[in-house]
Amino acid sequence: MFKTYFLGKDVQVPALRGVSLTVQRGAFTAIMGPSGSGKSTLMNIIGCLDQPTKGTITIEGIETSRMSRSDLAYVRNKKIGFVFQTFNLLARAHALSNVMLPFVYSDCPKAKRRERAMDVLESVGLADRWSHKPNELSGGQRQRVAIARALVNDPAIILADEPTGNIDSRSGLEIMILLQALNREGMTILLVTHDRFVAEHAERIINLLDGKISRIEEVKERKDAREELKKLPKEEEITQ
Repeated sequence: MFKTYFLGKDVQVPALRGVSLTVQRGAFTAIMGPSGSGKSTLMNIIGCLDQPTKGTITIEGIETSRMSRSDLAYVRNKKIGFVFQTFNLLARAHALSNVMLPFVYSDCPKAKRRERAMDVLESVGLADRWSHKPNELSGGQRQRVAIARALVNDPAIILADEPTGNIDSRSGLEIMILLQALNREGMTILLVTHDRFVAEHAERIINLLDGKISRIEEVKERKDAREELKKLPKEEEITQ
């Protein structure tokens, strides 16, 4: 798969240069690379936010490379849940309303939407915070609301772009505990990160460099986020 951006008539900027990748259903895969390596472009194409210049991409048997914008939007809504570094929550909406946002383009019956949204909030441990707005939540709690929003339409894939990048180490591990738990339940997860420690919570790491896959490695000693959390000083120890 190739992706080239055209700046004016004469300038071409290659972002992906022949990337070939298969992610099995139920896998937990991390994508690593320095700035400019193409990892964001790859995630955008997998997430149906962009299309390759050349090549194809197939999601659960659906070839998306040449779809119309409306068809891409449908696949995006039904098949993919997004988790962003900056949370992307509506500031004036409470947690429940933020989680229900994907229903705007969903065929989920209206009578069941609130119940479904509360169920996923409960699954991420925030049922008692449903009425809180983002500025009333910690960074870790905001990211859990974002994960609940990603889950509400029961997607095939979770795309997590630097999900621990804007939160402290303890909250970051709590997010990784949640992602690993979802993976154990069968959820396919693609995680973009620049942090080797975070990447080693996945089963496999795809290393990108200059728009190409430079290395694919199986994680031999996969980190367990629950065990890593136990190694951190207790919060009361930090405050003393």
